[in-house]
Formats: sequence, structure tokens, C-alpha cells
Amino acid sequence: MTANPEREIFETGRPAGFVSRLIALVIDLALLVAIVTTVTVVGQFLGTSLGVSTRTLRFLALLTAGFAALLYFFYFAMGNVLGGQTVGQRIMGLRVLRTDGSRVKFWPSVKRLIGMIISLPLFWGYLIVLIDNRRQAFHDKLAGTIVIYYNVPKGELGPFEQYLNALRERRERRLAAERAAAAQSVPLPPASGAPSE
Repeated sequence: MTANPEREIFETGRPAGFVSRLIALVIDLALLVAIVTTVTVVGQFLGTSLGVSTRTLRFLALLTAGFAALLYFFYFAMGNVLGGQTVGQRIMGLRVLRTDGSRVKFWPSVKRLIGMIISLPLFWGYLIVLIDNRRQAFHDKLAGTIVIYYNVPKGELGPFEQYLNALRERRERRLAAERAAAAQSVPLPPASGAPSE
């Protein structure tokens, strides 16, 4: 019977401490705030430059708020599902796993995000990490997850790198198919000595 590699990662990884997790969260929030701010400024600048009405500017602000909510949802929920790491967690050498050592699935990741939002007032849900033996915050307990120290092995790709590799492979297959089709459609030159028309 072969050992589950995810379980081995969990068993050898130490639970991440409060400061590492806080720095990872600050990095993630700084990245998201920069993206949302850029979209907001560009949208308002374009709207003002084009001389649109105040009503349209308010509509643009609502669109930006919707974009921000979706961005935060997909960033935190899908980051855990795709690779067990957000950008901040990857920089800090952290990874989110289920308490049994398996990868986080979609619904537990959504529950974890909801727990993160509930934990925000006075950061009460985050401060639990300081007194919990397994360093689980409220949202970890709610979703059945744990955050561990985890250095990405050399050669292991994150979700973004995997996506880029898949795009590159798809493009290479398409180009190879186009070359093969072009080679089949090119007429062969007449053999030497054959009468020309």
C-alpha cells in the first residue's frame, strides 16, 4: 500500500504560527487592494474624462464593488482549492490542508472564507491561533483545515504555473497540427525527367 503524499506533507509540516499567517494575510490584502484600487481609479478616470453623468459614475462604483467582492471570493476560496496557497502564503512558505492531510475541496474552502469574514470584528477568530495547540483559527475549525509551514519542493508548480504550462502545451499541439495539415496540403514538385505541362 502506497502512502498518501498529501498525508506525509501534513504529518511532517509544523502548524504555522500567528505572525507568519498575519504577514501572509497582509501580503494578500495588499495585492488585492492594489488591484481593486487600480480598477477603481482607471474606471473613475475614464468616466470623468468622457464626461459621463454622476449616475453613471455611481454605477461604475457599484460595478467596481461587485468586482472587488468576486475577486476576494475567488482569490481566497480558489487559492486554497487549486494549490493550497495564496500568493502571500506561498511567499511565507505556508499551505492550507484539511486536518486529515488531504487537499482542501471547494465547499470547505468557501466555509473557511465565510469564517474569515466572521472572524474580522476585533480579529477575535484570528487571535485563537495564539492559544490553540494546532494553531487553528476560527475559520480553520469551521472548515476542518490547518495551516502548516510548507516549502514548495523544487520543480513543483503552483496553480498559475500549471495553467501557463497547459496553455503552452495546447498552443504547441495546435501549431504541430497546423504544420502537419500544411505539409499534407503542399503539392509535391514534379519528378525530374517527367514532362511538364
